[in-house]
Order: sequence, then C-alpha cells, then structure tokens
Amino acid sequence: MLNGYIGDLQRIDVWAPGGKGGGSLDEIPVPAGLDYDLYLGPAPMKPCSKDRITHSGSWFCSDYALGFIAGWGAHPLDIAIWGMNSDTKGPVTFRGAGQFPTPQALFDTCATWDVEIKFGDGVPMHFMSTNHAEAIVKKYRQNFCGDGTTFFGSKGWVSLSRGGAAASNPDWLKLRQCEGTKRVLYHNRYYKSFVDSVSDRSPSIAPIEDAVRSDALSHLSLLAIKSGGEVVWDPQNYKIIAPEALNAQMSHPVRGAWQQS
Repeated sequence: MLNGYIGDLQRIDVWAPGGKGGGSLDEIPVPAGLDYDLYLGPAPMKPCSKDRITHSGSWFCSDYALGFIAGWGAHPLDIAIWGMNSDTKGPVTFRGAGQFPTPQALFDTCATWDVEIKFGDGVPMHFMSTNHAEAIVKKYRQNFCGDGTTFFGSKGWVSLSRGGAAASNPDWLKLRQCEGTKRVLYHNRYYKSFVDSVSDRSPSIAPIEDAVRSDALSHLSLLAIKSGGEVVWDPQNYKIIAPEALNAQMSHPVRGAWQQS
C-alpha cells in the first residue's frame, strides 16, 4: 500500500471469530487457594460459578470483557491500523448489528456482528464476525481463514491473516525490500522489540497508541450495535459526538477498595 502496488486505498475488510452463549450461573464454593475478591478485581461481586473462573468466563462475560468483537477483533483491527498508516484520520462513524446470547446465561457478550465503519479520509471498513465474513471473503480469497484484514485498492487487493497472506496479484507476495521501498515498522520478536524500545528509546512495533486505537474500534462498534443507530466519533479528542449520551458508557463503576487503586 505504501509503495502504490494496490493503488489508492478504497476500502478494508476485517473479520474475527465470534463468541458463544451458555455458561453456568449456578453458584459453587470458591475453590481452595483462590482469592476470589482479588480474582474479580474492580468488577462487580458476583457468585462464583464453574464457568466464571475459566478462560471463557473472562472472554465472554460482560462484567470482564466485550467478547471476541474486541478480544480477537483487536488483532486484525490492529493490522488495519498498521497497514493504513493513517491513524489520525479516524475512525469517524459506526453503524452495525449484532446478536447476543440469552441473558439467562453467563456468556452474554456480542456473539456475532456486522459493522460498517468510515474513517476521516472517507475510507470505509467492514468489520465482521467470521460467520458473516466467510461468504464475502471467499468471493476474492480462496484460502479463507477465521480472521483477517484485506486492503482493497484501485489496482488490486492484499489480504493478511494468521493463516497466511493472499493477493489479487500473487507476484506481490514474492517482492523483497529494495532501496527506496517504504515499509511499516516490523519486528518478528515482539518481546525484544519492547525491550529495545525501552533501552534505546526507539519506536516499538506495537505502541500503546495503536492498542488504544484498535480497542476504540471494538468499543465503538459494540456501542453502535447496542444503540441501533449511527455513532459519530471524534478521533482527536476521543469523545462521542452523537449520540452524546453514549459517552456515559465509555467507563464503568469500579468496585470497593479498587476505586483507590
């Protein structure tokens, strides 16, 4: 993209695995050796159940997380931000729909989603759970993977995922860096990149600003789904312009002594 192979960026597809329903709410004794108060942290005090103290509990219960719209979605969304190299341009508007499991179960986060996002430079992004994305992505990418990011340009497209890469022109995947080539920051050893950036004061492959931006995409997508209308975002001041009342949902109450942390 930075070197013009796909031409002018026109749109982006992003997709990630959805969530799940279920999860027991039946109270059980707190297991020996577990500091349950510390385990819950600033989240609301709720009865201990066998599913609450599992990975799925931490991923799909809204007391602790947004579900995979953020927990997995953040990864391909981060690639979109990384590849666009235009973080300050947005996002600006969000509109979407999603499905939630029955509220009578522990796992109550958004399980599937289909969201349209537009950036400040006019580039649209289609952010989907895998079930919505599969038929769409398979029209142009045969080796469909459960998560991914596709950049479409005026001259073609390139698609990245954990399962590999694909492009409208396979020769693009064989290109090697040469003099004058523009490249986004890359490092295949994340931990070393972090240590190097601390010791050398050099840029990190995964700066906290990018993490905040990709997380904001997830949060605002979810708010658009819940509100049933368009959400307008100010990316410079990190504030919802409309509906303004949604700004109250950008934070949550903190329990007990954790308020002083």
